[in-house]
Amino acid sequence: VYPLNELPKINSRLLKRGKLVVLSEYELEEGHPLCNDSSYVFTTDKEKADLIISTSVDDQRFLYLIPPLCSVGIGCRKGVPALDVINAITTVFQRLGYSLQSISGLYSISPKAYEQGLQAAAETLGVAYKTFTPDQIQETIEKFDLERSTWVRKNMGVDGVCEPASLLGSNKGQLIVH
Repeated sequence: VYPLNELPKINSRLLKRGKLVVLSEYELEEGHPLCNDSSYVFTTDKEKADLIISTSVDDQRFLYLIPPLCSVGIGCRKGVPALDVINAITTVFQRLGYSLQSISGLYSISPKAYEQGLQAAAETLGVAYKTFTPDQIQETIEKFDLERSTWVRKNMGVDGVCEPASLLGSNKGQLIVH
């Protein structure tokens, strides 16, 4: 929830009106608790919303619920510092207008399982760090016809890392950045 200083105001509205008006950028799954609770009324008009469900925070007048929907695939050279990883992620997320709080996890290939920079970056961001086998990575590249890198093939034995790791981390969601 961001910004937290808006939480008391929202709680007060809920107590007074018995409901909150919610704008969600994402279709909530059938059976989601918010969908089955009459205390939440959905709108498409941002100006009427008390709470916005989004990966980006673009207006400080509203309270945001930021779901961790973004899986970040990482490919890197050995010994990469955590700060370099965090700076790269931050740059991309700023360009997209996404909050770092929307990150569900960092994902890579199993030979990078003990890469300290990746582990430390995940810890700093407060997210999981998981790796996938080269077979899982290559299968995903072929299945989704992802970009291929000669350098990655030569050094890692697969045609790429970032895109397939991201898709696998998201349970085969959708690529936002190639």
